[in-house]
Amino acid sequence: MKIILLPGVRIYGPQPEHESFLNTIKSQTGCDGEIFYWEPGYKHPEYDLPLKLIRDFTYEVILDFQEAITRATEIVVPWGDIFIGHSAGSIISLVRQRPTITMASPAPLVDSVKKSAGINKKSADLLYLILRNPNIPILNIMNKYDILACPFDRPNVENYEYTGTWCNPLSYSPINAHSDYWTNTKVINKIIETIKKWTQKP
Repeated sequence: MKIILLPGVRIYGPQPEHESFLNTIKSQTGCDGEIFYWEPGYKHPEYDLPLKLIRDFTYEVILDFQEAITRATEIVVPWGDIFIGHSAGSIISLVRQRPTITMASPAPLVDSVKKSAGINKKSADLLYLILRNPNIPILNIMNKYDILACPFDRPNVENYEYTGTWCNPLSYSPINAHSDYWTNTKVINKIIETIKKWTQKP
């Protein structure tokens, strides 16, 4: 069995915690695994303005989600048995039609597009793929304080909510909330437990 991991916001590039995260899951499940970073189709804007860290994060989130929605079916992703997608990577993972684990996923917001009067063909195609076969399991992991993560109301989706250990109302950081998944023991253990369940032989 092979796991494909797709991180989301790419402004920071490959991160050591991505490798550590996948290595822990591989060692506990006996699966092979690969991290896939897709190439951006845009140039990240640079401005001489205050709040650079939060501003860069916000720009990247907006651009990545736009790219994931418009290019999800065009991006060539390695073949895998199970996909794990974080943030915008979750949208690209979901269209692969394989058992999928999403973290920090805004994909349920794409679902709301179907309620709009002016839905275009590309959005409709993406919706069709995300809503897909109800027999394919999805685990949707949400940090309670991650403002980009949403529950998915589908019979084949298990929504798992947790609270990041660092969370404090006086020192809240949307960036930390969105990236806590990579090192959180509860998240990693839940993923390991789920993959073992999905890969059990009858």
